[in-house]
Amino acid sequence: MAAPVVADTHALLWMLDGTLPERSPKAAQRLGDALNAKALHVSIGSFLDLRYLVDSGRRPPQVLDDARSIMDGETFIVVPLDLPIIDEMAAISKDIVPDPFDRIIAATAVAVDLPLVTADEQIQEALGERAVW
Repeated sequence: MAAPVVADTHALLWMLDGTLPERSPKAAQRLGDALNAKALHVSIGSFLDLRYLVDSGRRPPQVLDDARSIMDGETFIVVPLDLPIIDEMAAISKDIVPDPFDRIIAATAVAVDLPLVTADEQIQEALGERAVW
């Protein structure tokens, strides 16, 4: 069985638009394997992030619809925001990772004890070996 992982928002977007393999073959392999095994986790923080990106006009509404359609098809596991994730946010330095959505996503990976597939260098610095790219 493929190892479960958490996908960061941008990794999810690049997976949806098909550009992830050219950005990181390793990330594409990890996400593809986890997706096929139904072991791909996505933080609710990514959906908050997508909502913000759509509402601010930085992404078209279709992006959120595409991500939701995968969720509705039970292709991945959405990890809800709960108190253990809020508690883990304290371990993610606000100085290193100032964006609250990024901190929620990184804390989700820590709370569920899974690697996070992310190209974000700030998150990689904060998570160390738990970050995969």
